[in-house]
Amino acid sequence: MGVTKVIEAINKQSNIKRACAYCRVSTDISHQINSYEVQKEYYENFITEKPNHKFVGIYADYGKSGTKEEGRTEFERMLDDCRNGMIDIIYTKSISRFARNVIDCLSIVRNLKELKVDVYFEKEKIHTLSEKSEILLSIYSSVAQAESESISTNQKWSIQKRFLYGTYIMSNPAYGYCNNKKGRLKFVSKEAKVVRFIYDEYLNGKGIYLIARELTEGKIKSPKGNKIWNSATVYGILKNPIYTGDILHQKTYSMNIVPF
Repeated sequence: MGVTKVIEAINKQSNIKRACAYCRVSTDISHQINSYEVQKEYYENFITEKPNHKFVGIYADYGKSGTKEEGRTEFERMLDDCRNGMIDIIYTKSISRFARNVIDCLSIVRNLKELKVDVYFEKEKIHTLSEKSEILLSIYSSVAQAESESISTNQKWSIQKRFLYGTYIMSNPAYGYCNNKKGRLKFVSKEAKVVRFIYDEYLNGKGIYLIARELTEGKIKSPKGNKIWNSATVYGILKNPIYTGDILHQKTYSMNIVPF
């Protein structure tokens, strides 16, 4: 839970604008961390240096997709603060950081305009309270959406081809396995013994809570490196089809990235 921050009201007749920034990186890959931190630091300095601005904070989502509003908790919190009259202007890097969905982007911007909240897209140099902003937003957000669709299509094609040719590499092998130099799964003998112990004890009639307790008492580290095992971890191993040789990838289905 984040700490609740009280944003002081400012007289609307004043020239002082309560300003915030929205930052986002769309993946949780390690090299994106730097981009995320740089965005936050840049906008904090950028806003605090403006004499007619009152800095009210940074709203930042890490590892969230911009194609839909749902799931971006900080973005949604920022919109709530706008509705509550706490923000006058939002700064963000570009339309693609704000939203890659034309429908959502225009809808959100229109709602904010009704609240007299300006959004400034630095890359495109657009202030949404300006008269020409709507048509420019439509053009730029359409380009961002097309880019997102292209990236998604290419990634799906690449994954399907790697499955077809048997070259797909699992990024997070199950407990008891690791990737060799060629990306193939191989046993981790120490962990494999723990997996066998879990299955043997379960087949002998022990419950998952008791198995977890015995693993903890045996000072065996959990898959996440914790000293304490919980029953959910044991249950997950028992339910994982990879241990029965019946693994099946691509079981899930993703909807179109843009809702219609």
